[in-house]
Amino acid sequence: MNGPRRPKTRDPARTPPPSDPERQEIAETRPGRWIEICLLVAAAATLIFQLCVPPIVGLADDGDFARIIGPLGIQYPVQEYDRMFWNYITPVYDLVRPFWKSRYVSSETTLVAVTRFVAADVLDSRHYDIRLLGGLHIAIFLWGMGLILTALRPLPPAASAILGALLVFVFTDVAYAAPFNSFYSQTAALLAFLVAAGMAANALTAAGSRRARFVVGYWIAAAALVLSKPQESVLAPALALFGVLLAAPDSRRAKAAGAAAGAVLCAAAYLYFASTPAALSGVGRYFALFDELLPASADPARDLRDLGLPEDWARYANTNPYDPASVRRDPAFRKRFDATFGTGKLVAFYVARPARLAGLLRRGCRSALLMRPHTLGNFVEAPGIPPRARSRACATWSDAKEKLRKQGVWLVPLILAGNMAGGLAGFLRGASPAWRRGSLAVALLAAMAVVEFAVVMVAQGRVDLDRHLYLFQAMLDLSFVIVLAASTSVAVGAIRRTRE
Repeated sequence: MNGPRRPKTRDPARTPPPSDPERQEIAETRPGRWIEICLLVAAAATLIFQLCVPPIVGLADDGDFARIIGPLGIQYPVQEYDRMFWNYITPVYDLVRPFWKSRYVSSETTLVAVTRFVAADVLDSRHYDIRLLGGLHIAIFLWGMGLILTALRPLPPAASAILGALLVFVFTDVAYAAPFNSFYSQTAALLAFLVAAGMAANALTAAGSRRARFVVGYWIAAAALVLSKPQESVLAPALALFGVLLAAPDSRRAKAAGAAAGAVLCAAAYLYFASTPAALSGVGRYFALFDELLPASADPARDLRDLGLPEDWARYANTNPYDPASVRRDPAFRKRFDATFGTGKLVAFYVARPARLAGLLRRGCRSALLMRPHTLGNFVEAPGIPPRARSRACATWSDAKEKLRKQGVWLVPLILAGNMAGGLAGFLRGASPAWRRGSLAVALLAAMAVVEFAVVMVAQGRVDLDRHLYLFQAMLDLSFVIVLAASTSVAVGAIRRTRE
């Protein structure tokens, strides 16, 4: 006869089984992870289809590439103007000795340098395929998008799937993807922005060492963003403020480190902006004065007097600094212009005239929804492809915004003002610290978009808005998704309350 059974004892070396709350968390996150994987696979497939599968898509050079590739020794294989600029993209370049010290620095330079090393030292090639850079851009994009999708896990699976699919649909549009196969520094700005947004969103809900890693990642991404282009350096104060707020729930040491990181970020942004080559910043100011301010003026001579400039410069209105006959090519004029007309004077002019500033921003809003340059081709030169041809694949989102361009005058302010007001309301009335900080992030995102738009309009005017507003488009589109998510949440909540 068997004796009584001895109770089974748990081996202390074994990991205890998950408790009921842990099982519930695992069950809730498993669908979210599958949603993230599927969306990232869809994003990767869409980008690879556009950027790596012939005929590949890119964005033609308008003359800016040399600032990046000259100091790195990447050179066009041909020296024919029509084949180098505007009309077609160049897929393969020659690797040579550095041939120009442009003194232009960007976080994009680091990415190009990495891929040049791969081409020259790893692949042992004498040529540089633009798809190396496109592939690195895709990898960083997927990292940033993956972080954002991870931050959607607390939402119900259906909601996170819909919002995630919308984000992937928007940000894999050809308007965002085409510059991945180019040397424009705007691509680094977009990628750093997405990574910073993903790091910040995860830091809001994470804890412990995991949270610390997200906060550090946020600061690194924020630095890459403000150092991507001189115009992005103005975003440093807002990025620093939010970084300090991310450290608010932590220890005093973490708060002090956050404050120090914010100060370093702002100082680096200032030094970066101050080091902008005069030739580059001067061209922007030329456009701002002669292509925007004076043509819109009722009294150009008076405006020139107020700016401390010669009245006879009014005759240069509506001229282009790149024109072979432009007065900008006169060394005496260029020296006097750069010495007497700085960005500070231009900003002070508009600050003292709010009506003129409002008119400038209103004119800009009429073109603010145009995402794709009409003057830059997307394809490699080939039979049957006309100069400056644009890709029609994966262009649904950018085409829809272009059709709404006339409504940009009220639509753009509505989206940004709605996010700013809603974010501030959530910050003041939020039920938890994480919710309040997240709401403030929404308001800061809208504020940064306004600053980005105003800086471009004041410092450069409406010339090449479709390229200069590349990061602004990303901020606006993310704000739109947030508005859509908030509106849907309010509507669903109202329906439930009505039923109850």
